[in-house]
Amino acid sequence: MAALDALTGSRRANLLVSLRSLFAFAKKTGKVFRDPTRGIRVGQHPYRLAQRLDQDDVDQATEAATTPAARLVLMLAAVQAATLERLRVDRQLEEALVSGPDPLHLAAVFGLDPKTAICYAENARALLVTMVEEQDSTGRDEPKGPRPI
Repeated sequence: MAALDALTGSRRANLLVSLRSLFAFAKKTGKVFRDPTRGIRVGQHPYRLAQRLDQDDVDQATEAATTPAARLVLMLAAVQAATLERLRVDRQLEEALVSGPDPLHLAAVFGLDPKTAICYAENARALLVTMVEEQDSTGRDEPKGPRPI
């Protein structure tokens, strides 16, 4: 288990999942009687800030795809990005931006786990702060942040 102490993040989590699987099999087949990975916690995975793709980025990618192969790759990437899961996440983040970053509201509306609702609320709060900072720096009344869907 010393190998786990030297690792962090996804490498630690992947190794721990592999070891748990190995020892579960070994225990099931009678090779070992005790699972040394039992009780070892992976730890919390830090949440990443979920952001929508800006229209300028979409336009730039479209202009850069000049060959048929590049257009095909771009189309496949677009289809992959528009999965139901991503649409669901976008809808939840949009609700957090529109109604305010309230995790209780998000949990009630979407039936989210409290940690997930907190994650969306934190993302929305960070995006709103960024939008206000950008608006203040330009001196305009129009925010430069995410555009409504």
